[in-house]
Order: sequence, then C-alpha cells, then structure tokens
Amino acid sequence: NHQSTKLGLDHDPGNKEELKRRFPIVGITSSLAKSTCLVVIKVTGVVPPRCNCTNKSRNVSKQRRVTHGVKHHGSTFMPSPSQLASIKLLTEKDQILYENAKELFEEEVERVQREHSFSLCVNQRH
Repeated sequence: NHQSTKLGLDHDPGNKEELKRRFPIVGITSSLAKSTCLVVIKVTGVVPPRCNCTNKSRNVSKQRRVTHGVKHHGSTFMPSPSQLASIKLLTEKDQILYENAKELFEEEVERVQREHSFSLCVNQRH
C-alpha cells in the first residue's frame, strides 16, 4: 500500500474522482508509449506524428524486448500461497488505486482520440 499512502489516498483508494482531480494526466507504465503521447498531446494540444497511427499498420503492438543477456525468471517463478496472501494484504489499497488509474488512463485516451480524430499508436519505435 506504498503508492496509495504516498499519494495520500490510502483513506479511500477507490475514490476515482479524487485521483482525477489531483492528477490531470494519469499514465500507466505498462503503456508507457501511449502515456508519453498522452502527456505531450495534453500539454501542447498537438498530436506528434509518431503518436498518430490512424491508417497505419504499426498500430498493431509488436513488443520488442531488450534483455541485455539477462535471463528473465518472472514468468516461471511461482509464489507460495502464503506469499500470495501476504502480497494481497500488503498491496490491497494499491491494487484499487492502480485499477482506478488504468480506468482514468483509458478514458482519457478515448477522449483525446475523439477530440483530435485520430488513433493513438499502441507501440512506437523512437
């Protein structure tokens, strides 16, 4: 519950309106490219060409993973039931906060796309 506490939302992490009021732009790290585009568009009012994927085939996400030679074990590690219970207990409010942040993010993406009549790229290469 670290994030909800740091943001002062631990008393009511489900208050989406409070989150929206305090943070006019909400980005999600799992959608970093879209988040970056959203920030640029909201701040400047201009859609950068790299963010506009209307009528472009690159709107299909092509995940590119840079490993730097390090083997990833995240998909093979299986926490024990007691570890899962501890994680759930320790992150209960943060999980609510994250779900609300994702909802706000997607709502804002849809609004900006409608307002500017374009399709925001899922994944861009810089």
